[in-house]
Amino acid sequence: MDKIQLSNQVVGDELQGFVISVVTDIVAVSATALVGLGSVFVSLALVYVTRKNQKSQNAVHAASLAISHWDNVQRNTAKYLSSVSCLGMVIRNHKGDEMPLNLPQLYSEMMENSLNVTLVLPDSDQGKIINRLIADLNKAVINRDCSHTDSGALASAVGTQMRNLLREERQKHFGN
Repeated sequence: MDKIQLSNQVVGDELQGFVISVVTDIVAVSATALVGLGSVFVSLALVYVTRKNQKSQNAVHAASLAISHWDNVQRNTAKYLSSVSCLGMVIRNHKGDEMPLNLPQLYSEMMENSLNVTLVLPDSDQGKIINRLIADLNKAVINRDCSHTDSGALASAVGTQMRNLLREERQKHFGN
């Protein structure tokens, strides 16, 4: 290790302040440079890990939204098929011209549930098939000439097609 020299400098007849004379230690400078480079590399690694983590969190959030969406579609389909069944039962149990007072409310609920399903379906071939089946079922359930078996077959077709769509979408998003 080099010596550090402390001395007073005389300029003219006056004594000046301390003068420090230090020889540069290449090992100390190299160590400082390595620490600085290490800090840069650690910062870059931290940025890389943070970005990877953020992408992973974004993927998890997107998957969560997709799960929520398709769960909602499934729930709305169940409500729709239930309201179709209820409305069909009321219509078929009243043979006369006079219908029950709650028929408009039941029909309105069925149509609302129908829209809750059709408005969120994808624009795929499967979505178009389900839309057509729902439209046919909506007509069949209020048609007194349509048998319970025919409307039941349409309701079953809606359920089957929806199950297939949900399976496809879940497999597309989650690989299950």
